[in-house]
Amino acid sequence: MNGVPMAVRTIQSRLEPAALFDYYEAQARGSGRNEYRRSNQGEWLLLAIKAPSLYTTFQLRRTVAGCEGTITSTPLPIPPATGMTSEFPRPSTSRIVSLQEYEDAGVRSEHISLLSTHSAAVEARAFAEQLSRLGWSILRHESMQQVAAGFVIEAQHGAQQAMLTLQPDRLQVTLTAIVVVWSQP
Repeated sequence: MNGVPMAVRTIQSRLEPAALFDYYEAQARGSGRNEYRRSNQGEWLLLAIKAPSLYTTFQLRRTVAGCEGTITSTPLPIPPATGMTSEFPRPSTSRIVSLQEYEDAGVRSEHISLLSTHSAAVEARAFAEQLSRLGWSILRHESMQQVAAGFVIEAQHGAQQAMLTLQPDRLQVTLTAIVVVWSQP
């Protein structure tokens, strides 16, 4: 929703909402670093659980047979990386996870690996818009043929050149992996 990965599932149970909430709170307590809170919103009973990397909400209401509702999960925003900085323009929704810098014959290059909790399409649009605002020419912005939901962007600003590849992360499907190869004189 709005570029943020989210899983929504329906739930029906013969148990009362309080019994389900007790179970999920016990699971949260067992994991140690989780926070949780119950609340009411009209006929709906809510339970929110914040884990180190995931935010889950349960919205349940009583029925004749027990309860029904939804479970919604979304990854928490990625905290900013420390110690790795690049002058390459990027949206604040991405964070640097790896940075390699090179210099050869007076040309500086960077190989930047980033992660984002936004979809590849949303991040590709954000990168293209930010680069355009800063005077970069977008030479190519297209979806990838071989990788579903992936994008390639080529951009140039004077003598600077950049190639961006954005695709869903293979290990954590709720993340977008971004690789930027940038050279400048």
